[in-house]
Amino acid sequence: MSQFLSSQFLRRIYKSNGDPIDITDHNEEDVDLEDHFVVEKDPMRINYPSDARVLMSIPPRIDGQPPDPDGHAECILYGMAKSKIVNHPEYPKAVPKPVGSRPYDVKQTRDMGLGLFAARDILPGELVIAERPLLLVPILLTKKNPFSSPDAPTELAHRWLTQAFARHEMELELAVRRMSSMAREAFLSLYISDHRPTGSDLSGIIETNAIRRLQFFGDLNPGHMAALPGATEPAPDQDHNYLGVFNFISRMNHSCSPNVIPKFDTPSLSLQFFAPEKIKSGEQIFRHYSDLSQPYNIRQAALSQRFGIWCSCPACTNATPASDKLRITHEQRFQDYFRDWHSSRTSRQPSVSQAEGMRHLNPMLRLRQQLAEEGLTATPTYGMLCALIATVYEKMGMKKTADKYMEIFEGYAGYFEGLSDL
Repeated sequence: MSQFLSSQFLRRIYKSNGDPIDITDHNEEDVDLEDHFVVEKDPMRINYPSDARVLMSIPPRIDGQPPDPDGHAECILYGMAKSKIVNHPEYPKAVPKPVGSRPYDVKQTRDMGLGLFAARDILPGELVIAERPLLLVPILLTKKNPFSSPDAPTELAHRWLTQAFARHEMELELAVRRMSSMAREAFLSLYISDHRPTGSDLSGIIETNAIRRLQFFGDLNPGHMAALPGATEPAPDQDHNYLGVFNFISRMNHSCSPNVIPKFDTPSLSLQFFAPEKIKSGEQIFRHYSDLSQPYNIRQAALSQRFGIWCSCPACTNATPASDKLRITHEQRFQDYFRDWHSSRTSRQPSVSQAEGMRHLNPMLRLRQQLAEEGLTATPTYGMLCALIATVYEKMGMKKTADKYMEIFEGYAGYFEGLSDL
């Protein structure tokens, strides 16, 4: 680890032409913006050029004031991102805490390393864990380039990327150095997979433990690297995609049938996991690393390539062509049922007949049962489906049954709360 913790190494970052500058001896407010990388000196400053990458602490560290009790995230954000955070109507906001005793413990598993386990019964709708990241960086700042073509080594773009990522590694190292000693110790103690891409231990920690696709800022700067010549993969909305590395959340293991659902909360800058259904004391708490809407073979390939793991969850052990089809189509099926109901004249009537109501309900109920059997209840689609079912039953005058499904939906309330504001 001393490779990237030596003071001489960490106090140097590189200009676009490769010349080093010493930020500790720089007399201006910030590092020259022409170099695109800025170390924030004035925590009250909000606006930066859109192409600047700004290293900052959120919440800011203020001289003479104690550290934030929820910790400070070391962030490398593109120019307009900070204003998106601090101008949020609820900023600054404390990281929410679970009610009662801590719901989880960190324990050794039989074959997954460390993991999170329920320390007590966790009830539907409960907040299981909320945590501010130790490190937050753009997804395109990592060592591995997801948009490179197969012929990348022969392309000018690849050679440019190699130099760019070398500079970006310096930026990441500087961010780690700025952490408190406790936060840095937690960061460096995270597991490094043997299947990580080549690079420093710092890159290995990020590649192994980062939570990807934290989409919470809205429209920011354009994504430069995804538009390079020879790209064979369409860019996601990379301008508001960030990676977060966390102390406890990063230790949560994977299942293709997770039992918690995540949400990133902008004003508190925290990732939160809710339990939509009861988790019994002693059960392991699982999140998902791969796209749950993909079939078995694609999920396994993605997990093997990035993490070197083979998932043996019930959904993978019992995978069939029918379960693969369900995962691929379930979101679109829900959208079709939602549109069909709300575009029908029936939905606008004060009440509907049982026959008409069941015409809409039967495919919804069939999908709900299939999702439950496949272990896809900890998904937004399942929660919204239960709410839609409750709406139809309410129109049919079957209030008791409607209340049952609304009670299920209430387990997702923490997830859906505030999402419309982001």
